[in-house]
Amino acid sequence: MRAVINVSRYTRFDKSRDGGFTLIEVVVAVALASIVFIGLGAVINASIRSTQARRMEQQALAIVTEASETAASLAYADLALLDSDATHGFVPGDTWDPDGAGPLPAEELVLETTGGAAPHLRSETRGNVTYTIQQWVTYGDSDPTDTEFQDFKRAITEVSWDFVNTTQTRRTESIVFKRAQGEATGAEFELAEYAHLVVDAVPGETIVFPNVLSNVGGVTDSYDIDIVQEIGWTAELTRADTLPLVDTNANFLLDTGWPVGQPAGTDLDLDFTVLVPADAEPGDYDFIEITFISIVDPTVSTVFEFVAQVPEPPKDTGGGGPTTP
Repeated sequence: MRAVINVSRYTRFDKSRDGGFTLIEVVVAVALASIVFIGLGAVINASIRSTQARRMEQQALAIVTEASETAASLAYADLALLDSDATHGFVPGDTWDPDGAGPLPAEELVLETTGGAAPHLRSETRGNVTYTIQQWVTYGDSDPTDTEFQDFKRAITEVSWDFVNTTQTRRTESIVFKRAQGEATGAEFELAEYAHLVVDAVPGETIVFPNVLSNVGGVTDSYDIDIVQEIGWTAELTRADTLPLVDTNANFLLDTGWPVGQPAGTDLDLDFTVLVPADAEPGDYDFIEITFISIVDPTVSTVFEFVAQVPEPPKDTGGGGPTTP
């Protein structure tokens, strides 16, 4: 006698799987995709904003550089804010503090009926971005102890623009001295060490090299410092008197101090420090070029070159004593 098996009692078919994914699976997949795309969108958005910020920064720097160069090219008598310029509202005798809460005192604004570098307030559009440009011109005195009062004019340009609900600003400064057109400034200086200096070191060593900056000219002066490195080892130029080297004249370079400069006939002791990386290998080096530029006369400059290196071991020439056949 045969046994009859009812297959339907033992086999169950899940008809819900025949139609594809379940609702829960779809919801989970959509949620995961949303998380991925939201994160990717944030990265792309941040990249776009970073590119926009760099472009705006470059345009702002171009504007302040152009304004600074224009002011520096003017004769002393021509550098002024115009009395007729309705954008400033200043009157003769008004003062302005060139560095806000910094060490410089308030200086008298230069208001003239002729000349003029540019309007005090104007706007300029570059690349669909509107920049607000403000300029101030003040009288300055490089040496309060001498008899020549207000011997230079300071022209400061400030550019501002809006980005991501915040206001960004950049500024620069030009100095024009009171002297006849083409007259020598008397600016002259020298370093105790000019040569291309090469110093051997071991990994992890700190090299300290002293130098002396001498003002051998006939005027009080100060010096911008432009440091360029080939590799980028940690390097620092400091004053031996521990006073900091900062950008006091707002031109994006460190300097030895302005307007309280270095009197004629005096020396300034400097220390140049280089830290050799602990993981430096034999043959590694860094080439450092330091350019000192007179603030009184930017055409006067000098360069000091410094090479710090980890020397390679002496090569084995393979020589030996004579052999006996």
